[in-house]
Amino acid sequence: MKLSIYKAMISTHRHPASRGLHLAGLCLYIAGFIQLAGFYLGGNSQDISSLISGIILFPVAFGLFLAGHKIEGNLKATTLVIIAKYLRSKMVFK
Repeated sequence: MKLSIYKAMISTHRHPASRGLHLAGLCLYIAGFIQLAGFYLGGNSQDISSLISGIILFPVAFGLFLAGHKIEGNLKATTLVIIAKYLRSKMVFK
C-alpha cells in the first residue's frame, strides 16, 4: 500500500518546479495549521493576526499545489479531485 502511494506521487510529480511548488505548499500548509492550532489551543489566543495568517496560508498553499499540477499538465490528479472521484465511485444511486 505505501509503495503504491509513493509510486503514484512520483508519477504525478516529475517536473522539478512542480516538486518545489509542492514542497513550498506543504510548508505553508503546516505553518497555517500551527498558527491555527496555536490560536485555538490558547497559546496566543489574544493575537488575532495568528488566526488570520493561519487562514490565509491554506488557500496560498492550495494555489501552489494547483500551480505544480498545472506545470505537470495533470490538474485532474490533485488530491481533492482524487478524493471526489473515490467518494463518487462509492456512492450508490437508487
